[in-house]
Amino acid sequence: PNRDAPSGWVVAVSVAPEPSDMAKVKFDRGFSFAKSACSSDTEDAEKLLWVQKLEETDDFWEIDDVVRTAPARLRADRAFVLEAVRACGLALQYVSKALRSDRAVVLEAVRNRSSALQYAHDSLQADPGIVLTAVKSGSHALRHASKLLRCDCDFMLEALQAVGSIDEIHS
Repeated sequence: PNRDAPSGWVVAVSVAPEPSDMAKVKFDRGFSFAKSACSSDTEDAEKLLWVQKLEETDDFWEIDDVVRTAPARLRADRAFVLEAVRACGLALQYVSKALRSDRAVVLEAVRNRSSALQYAHDSLQADPGIVLTAVKSGSHALRHASKLLRCDCDFMLEALQAVGSIDEIHS
Protein backbone atom coordinates (compact mmCIF):
# COMPACT_ATOMS: atom_id res chain seq x y z
CA PRO A 1 0.00 0.00 0.00
CA ASN A 2 1.06 3.54 -0.75
CA ARG A 3 0.60 6.05 2.07
CA ASP A 4 0.52 8.92 -0.47
CA ALA A 5 -2.65 7.59 -2.08
CA PRO A 6 -5.97 9.34 -1.37
CA SER A 7 -7.61 8.20 1.85
CA GLY A 8 -9.24 4.80 1.50
CA TRP A 9 -7.33 3.89 -1.67
CA VAL A 10 -4.88 1.06 -2.11
CA VAL A 11 -2.23 1.51 -4.75
CA ALA A 12 -0.11 -1.40 -5.93
CA VAL A 13 2.89 -0.80 -8.17
CA SER A 14 4.53 -3.40 -10.35
CA VAL A 15 6.85 -3.05 -13.28
CA ALA A 16 5.13 -3.80 -16.56
CA PRO A 17 7.10 -5.93 -19.02
CA GLU A 18 6.57 -3.57 -21.98
CA PRO A 19 7.80 -0.91 -22.29
CA SER A 20 10.47 -1.14 -19.64
CA ASP A 21 10.24 2.55 -18.63
CA MET A 22 6.64 2.27 -17.47
CA ALA A 23 5.29 1.39 -14.04
CA LYS A 24 1.77 0.01 -13.86
CA VAL A 25 -0.35 1.51 -11.11
CA LYS A 26 -3.54 -0.32 -10.17
CA PHE A 27 -6.25 1.02 -7.88
CA ASP A 28 -8.31 -1.31 -5.73
CA ARG A 29 -11.52 -0.21 -7.49
CA GLY A 30 -10.47 -1.72 -10.82
CA PHE A 31 -9.05 1.16 -12.86
CA SER A 32 -5.40 1.15 -13.81
CA PHE A 33 -3.12 3.41 -15.76
CA ALA A 34 0.50 3.52 -16.84
CA LYS A 35 2.72 6.11 -15.17
CA SER A 36 5.74 7.16 -17.15
CA ALA A 37 9.02 7.13 -15.27
CA CYS A 38 9.94 10.48 -16.79
CA SER A 39 6.69 12.42 -16.17
CA SER A 40 6.64 15.22 -13.62
CA ASP A 41 5.21 14.95 -10.12
CA THR A 42 2.66 17.65 -11.02
CA GLU A 43 1.47 15.67 -14.05
CA ASP A 44 1.32 12.50 -11.95
CA ALA A 45 -0.73 14.26 -9.27
CA GLU A 46 -3.08 15.71 -11.88
CA LYS A 47 -3.49 12.32 -13.52
CA LEU A 48 -4.23 10.72 -10.15
CA LEU A 49 -6.96 13.31 -9.53
CA TRP A 50 -8.61 12.60 -12.89
CA VAL A 51 -8.36 8.84 -12.38
CA GLN A 52 -9.93 9.36 -8.97
CA LYS A 53 -12.80 11.23 -10.66
CA LEU A 54 -13.32 8.19 -12.92
CA GLU A 55 -13.22 5.93 -9.89
CA GLU A 56 -15.75 7.92 -7.88
CA THR A 57 -18.67 7.31 -10.20
CA ASP A 58 -20.44 4.36 -11.69
CA ASP A 59 -22.76 6.65 -13.63
CA PHE A 60 -22.28 6.35 -17.39
CA TRP A 61 -22.98 10.03 -18.13
CA GLU A 62 -20.78 11.30 -15.32
CA ILE A 63 -17.86 9.28 -16.72
CA ASP A 64 -18.60 10.77 -20.13
CA ASP A 65 -18.49 14.24 -18.53
CA VAL A 66 -15.19 13.53 -16.73
CA VAL A 67 -13.54 12.63 -20.04
CA ARG A 68 -15.11 15.61 -21.82
CA THR A 69 -13.69 18.01 -19.23
CA ALA A 70 -10.31 16.32 -18.77
CA PRO A 71 -7.24 18.19 -20.04
CA ALA A 72 -6.28 17.47 -23.66
CA ARG A 73 -3.09 15.80 -22.42
CA LEU A 74 -5.14 13.15 -20.62
CA ARG A 75 -7.58 12.73 -23.50
CA ALA A 76 -4.50 11.77 -25.52
CA ASP A 77 -3.19 9.41 -22.82
CA ARG A 78 -3.85 5.87 -24.06
CA ALA A 79 -4.03 4.21 -20.63
CA PHE A 80 -6.41 6.83 -19.23
CA VAL A 81 -8.62 6.67 -22.33
CA LEU A 82 -8.74 2.86 -22.34
CA GLU A 83 -10.07 2.87 -18.79
CA ALA A 84 -12.58 5.58 -19.61
CA VAL A 85 -14.01 3.91 -22.73
CA ARG A 86 -14.26 0.58 -20.92
CA ALA A 87 -16.64 2.31 -18.51
CA CYS A 88 -18.32 4.64 -21.04
CA GLY A 89 -17.88 3.86 -24.72
CA LEU A 90 -19.36 7.16 -25.84
CA ALA A 91 -16.44 8.97 -24.19
CA LEU A 92 -14.59 8.06 -27.40
CA GLN A 93 -16.01 11.25 -28.94
CA TYR A 94 -13.84 13.39 -26.63
CA VAL A 95 -10.50 11.63 -27.02
CA SER A 96 -7.67 12.65 -29.28
CA LYS A 97 -7.90 12.00 -32.99
CA ALA A 98 -4.96 9.61 -32.75
CA LEU A 99 -6.74 7.47 -30.16
CA ARG A 100 -9.94 7.41 -32.21
CA SER A 101 -7.71 5.66 -34.78
CA ASP A 102 -6.33 3.21 -32.20
CA ARG A 103 -7.88 -0.22 -32.80
CA ALA A 104 -7.66 -1.35 -29.15
CA VAL A 105 -9.26 1.85 -27.85
CA VAL A 106 -12.11 1.70 -30.36
CA LEU A 107 -12.64 -2.01 -29.71
CA GLU A 108 -13.07 -1.34 -25.98
CA ALA A 109 -15.42 1.56 -26.71
CA VAL A 110 -17.72 -0.44 -29.02
CA ARG A 111 -17.76 -3.39 -26.61
CA ASN A 112 -19.18 -1.00 -24.04
CA ARG A 113 -21.50 0.95 -26.35
CA SER A 114 -22.06 -0.06 -29.97
CA SER A 115 -22.93 3.47 -31.06
CA ALA A 116 -19.40 4.58 -30.12
CA LEU A 117 -18.51 3.34 -33.62
CA GLN A 118 -19.71 6.68 -34.98
CA TYR A 119 -16.75 8.41 -33.29
CA ALA A 120 -14.12 5.98 -34.60
CA HIS A 121 -11.81 6.95 -37.42
CA ASP A 122 -13.16 6.12 -40.89
CA SER A 123 -10.60 3.34 -41.31
CA LEU A 124 -11.96 1.57 -38.23
CA GLN A 125 -15.55 2.05 -39.36
CA ALA A 126 -14.43 -0.08 -42.32
CA ASP A 127 -12.74 -2.72 -40.13
CA PRO A 128 -14.91 -5.87 -40.18
CA GLY A 129 -13.70 -7.03 -36.75
CA ILE A 130 -14.51 -3.70 -35.09
CA VAL A 131 -17.89 -3.40 -36.80
CA LEU A 132 -18.89 -6.99 -35.96
CA THR A 133 -17.98 -6.40 -32.33
CA ALA A 134 -20.13 -3.27 -32.35
CA VAL A 135 -23.01 -5.11 -34.07
CA LYS A 136 -22.91 -7.85 -31.43
CA SER A 137 -23.39 -5.11 -28.80
CA GLY A 138 -26.17 -3.46 -30.77
CA SER A 139 -27.24 -4.06 -34.35
CA HIS A 140 -27.97 -0.37 -34.91
CA ALA A 141 -24.19 0.12 -35.05
CA LEU A 142 -24.36 -0.93 -38.70
CA ARG A 143 -25.52 2.56 -39.61
CA HIS A 144 -22.06 3.80 -38.56
CA ALA A 145 -20.17 1.18 -40.58
CA SER A 146 -18.51 2.26 -43.80
CA LYS A 147 -20.62 2.15 -46.93
CA LEU A 148 -18.13 -0.31 -48.40
CA LEU A 149 -18.82 -2.80 -45.58
CA ARG A 150 -22.57 -2.26 -45.74
CA CYS A 151 -22.45 -3.10 -49.48
CA ASP A 152 -20.39 -6.23 -48.90
CA CYS A 153 -22.80 -9.20 -49.09
CA ASP A 154 -20.42 -11.57 -47.29
CA PHE A 155 -19.93 -9.11 -44.44
CA MET A 156 -23.66 -8.43 -44.13
CA LEU A 157 -24.35 -12.17 -43.99
CA GLU A 158 -21.78 -12.47 -41.21
CA ALA A 159 -23.40 -9.53 -39.38
CA LEU A 160 -26.80 -11.17 -39.73
CA GLN A 161 -25.43 -14.41 -38.31
CA ALA A 162 -23.87 -12.49 -35.40
CA VAL A 163 -27.17 -10.76 -34.61
CA GLY A 164 -29.38 -13.75 -35.31
CA SER A 165 -32.30 -12.02 -37.00
CA ILE A 166 -32.93 -9.64 -39.87
CA ASP A 167 -35.44 -7.87 -37.59
CA GLU A 168 -32.57 -6.96 -35.25
CA ILE A 169 -30.68 -5.26 -38.09
CA HIS A 170 -33.72 -3.27 -39.23
CA SER A 171 -34.61 -2.02 -35.75
